[in-house]
Amino acid sequence: VLSLLGEIDSLNPFTSSSAAASEVHDLIYPRLFVEEADYPKGPPTFTPNIAEGATPGADGYTLKIRLRDCTWSDGAPITAEDVRFSWEAAKHPDVAWVSASIVDFIEDIEIHDARTFTVKYSQKYPYQQMDVNDIQILPKHTFGKVPFEKWQTHGKWEAQARVSGGPFLLEGMRPNQEVTLTRNPRYWKEGRPYLDKLIFRIIPDQRTQLTSVLAGDVDCMQGVTPKDVDKILDAKPLNLYTYMTRSYGYVGWNCKRWPFDDARVRNAMSHAIDVEDIVEFLFRGYAEVAGPQIISKFWASNPDIEPVEYDPDRAEQLLEDAGWAPNDDDVWEKDGKPFQFT
Repeated sequence: VLSLLGEIDSLNPFTSSSAAASEVHDLIYPRLFVEEADYPKGPPTFTPNIAEGATPGADGYTLKIRLRDCTWSDGAPITAEDVRFSWEAAKHPDVAWVSASIVDFIEDIEIHDARTFTVKYSQKYPYQQMDVNDIQILPKHTFGKVPFEKWQTHGKWEAQARVSGGPFLLEGMRPNQEVTLTRNPRYWKEGRPYLDKLIFRIIPDQRTQLTSVLAGDVDCMQGVTPKDVDKILDAKPLNLYTYMTRSYGYVGWNCKRWPFDDARVRNAMSHAIDVEDIVEFLFRGYAEVAGPQIISKFWASNPDIEPVEYDPDRAEQLLEDAGWAPNDDDVWEKDGKPFQFT
């Protein structure tokens, strides 16, 4: 039993905008490859999933892919037609997929036979395989019964979602409560999945999620706030897994607004914030101070860019250089205006 913060808005990955729903989609609709977590070293590598492999064209504009011999849960083969259909859905304006920009550079998918096709690109770029892999494959023989023009108004897609190419099958769905998945006996990986059933329980509050985990009603929750870490660690036999995410928090100064239209003021504010203190006391050590805007766990990051140093003296000097000075009440002001903002 797993908890989800959000509702399952749609069981069709191309009409959904819910991160919670994607947790369910990933277990029903297969991808061509598995994206490996080696992005700190370079553009990620891929290992076979329902595709056996990919061969780049000599000109750098094509990728030839062959599918393994596998089927949907209803016994129909997973074919190149399903792949092309899913790409057509991803780019169709009436479907209005929130991630449609992923297929901007995919010009066509040419089918050679039931299991072989070529992806044609308009540009050479490092993420060709990633982009086609981000298209989740839908069964054309079920989803194709609904015209693309009607996808946004079709509903939850429960009937179509009962045909799976992933490790689990949709057993049932109770809106705003839970989604139940059962083992797909036709899944192509022999012996997988290991679990017979998964229940995703909708609990839209982290506090309630934590209470459910501690009570044993839920086996797993994603996203523990740092202040709750000790409760998890003290509760046996729960395990806490930590990792660095591919995201960061920041303060964005509005450069068009006074007083942040002066770069010296923005720089002063950055030097005046003790970020290490925030990491230690707010995040309880479960964070890092960011330096470059491209995060340090990503291959394109520049390790030579250091975080802005906490230095109140430097902050004061920068404000003085920008014409600010403390008044008799120790409030910084300039031209009679106090340094304050909303």
